Amino acid sequence: MRERLRSRFIRIVEATGRRLEQHGRFDEALDRFRSGLQADDLVEGFYMGQMRCHLALDRPAEALGTYRRMQHIFSVVLGIEPSKDSMALRDQALMRHPNRPQQA
Repeated sequence: MRERLRSRFIRIVEATGRRLEQHGRFDEALDRFRSGLQADDLVEGFYMGQMRCHLALDRPAEALGTYRRMQHIFSVVLGIEPSKDSMALRDQALMRHPNRPQQA
């Protein structure tokens, strides 16, 4: 039962955040993804949503910060790396970052 509720929560947060993104309401979508991460910081889709929103708002440094937090948490808690999709968002942020950091 608990896992079903968790899955439903994740689907609802991701769908709502995506819908807000599609309507250009990026700050509201960011809030949605942040609240999702407060409840469960192991959901990659929430981090990816934040990264997409930061990029849409031309905030590549914040997108990189989100990626680094995800990478750290995943490494420490799960012993894994973020997905290739997350790495692609990181690369987009690196390309748009004014100081172009070499390491993410």
